[in-house]
Amino acid sequence: RDLRLTADFMTRELRNVVEVELLDSATDNFGDWPDHDHIYWTGDDIVHRSGGVETIKTEVQITDAVFDFISVTDHDSRTSILLSFRLTGTLSDQEYTVESDILLNNIRSADSAGDQGMIRYLKPD
Repeated sequence: RDLRLTADFMTRELRNVVEVELLDSATDNFGDWPDHDHIYWTGDDIVHRSGGVETIKTEVQITDAVFDFISVTDHDSRTSILLSFRLTGTLSDQEYTVESDILLNNIRSADSAGDQGMIRYLKPD
């Protein structure tokens, strides 16, 4: 249940972003991007950072998090970008995995850099 709630949060948070980038979570400097929000994997948790405030979004220990972009072209040659993610966690010796794709409504191209443990994004005004 906990991973599903985290996936639902990520979907609501990211669906209508106007900028998005996947980054190496170990090298990002939050101070350089004060207007942007971040969702990232610490190695144990999924954390949401907004306005300088960090909130842990999971109660289970996250053992793996994979974020990637998928480009899809429809029959009219229009390109859409999906943010694909897989979260794996453990709780009471049980392993749970949730996978999902988020259609990024306002994004037509996207880049990835580093180990992709962080999503940096800008929501519309």
